[in-house]
Amino acid sequence: MKLLVKILVILTIIVFIPASSYAIIDFGVYGGYAWGDFEPNGTYDIDGSEYGFIGHFNGGVPLLISVGVGLFWQSASHTVEIDSKDYDADRESYGFDAYAQLELPIVIHPYIRGGIAIKEELDLEGSKFDDKFNQIYYGIGVAMTVFPMIQVFGEWIHTESTIEDGEYEADINTDALHVGARVSI
Repeated sequence: MKLLVKILVILTIIVFIPASSYAIIDFGVYGGYAWGDFEPNGTYDIDGSEYGFIGHFNGGVPLLISVGVGLFWQSASHTVEIDSKDYDADRESYGFDAYAQLELPIVIHPYIRGGIAIKEELDLEGSKFDDKFNQIYYGIGVAMTVFPMIQVFGEWIHTESTIEDGEYEADINTDALHVGARVSI
C-alpha cells in the first residue's frame, strides 16, 4: 500500500509539469473483447464485447514520458455460461484512470494504464447488482501517432472486481484486448 501511495504522489507531481503545447488534455474511445471467470458459487466462463471512453489531464517530461490522470466510463455486454446455459450479463462502470507513456522519438509509444471504478453495475438476466470502489484494472499497450494530435492504440487490460449486495457475492476476473483512438489537445 505504501508503494501505491508513493507511485500516486510521483504521478501527481509529474502530471503538473506541462508535456507540450498540444497535449494538455486528451479524449479517447476504445472497443474490444473480454474473456474470463465469473465466480459466484463456482467458476463459470464469461466473455463478450466492451467499449468505453477515457479522458485525461496530461503532463510529464517532454520527449521522455507523458503521464495522464483522468476518468473512464465503460460498458460491456457479456455472456455467462452456467451449467451449459448462457445468461446475458451487462456491466457498466466508471471511475478514475491513469496512464504513463514513453515518448520515444519514433511514432510508437508503449504505455501502462490502470484505474479503479467508483461504481460498477451488473445486470444478470434482470437481477441487478452494484457496488462502489470494487473494481481495479491494469494493463499495457502501445500507441501509434498517426498525426501530431491523434494516436491509435492497442492494449491488454486485466480487470478484477467483486459484486456484492449483502447476501450475494461474485468475483469477476477478465482479460480484454482493446483498440481505440485518442485525440490530444
